[in-house]
Amino acid sequence: MEFVKNSTITLMTRMFVFICAIVVSVYIARFFGPEAKGAYSLLIQTTSILILIGMFGIDNAVVYSLSHKESLMKVYSNILSYALLIGLVMF
Repeated sequence: MEFVKNSTITLMTRMFVFICAIVVSVYIARFFGPEAKGAYSLLIQTTSILILIGMFGIDNAVVYSLSHKESLMKVYSNILSYALLIGLVMF
């Protein structure tokens, strides 16, 4: 039953984010015109690509570490240090 609950929460969250993205896109297109919509799309895509490149598989490493009973604080500290380092490099 927990699986169904978590799946429903995930689905509803994704639907909410999708609807918010549509609303923002329509708002930008209506009030700022096509030029601003293009700039907004470029900004979103550039950010998405940088996040994809910057992840370097850290999400898979976290799942692997947690499945092998690593200390939660150790995993958190590794993620935080990695995120700070990559954030400074990409900035």
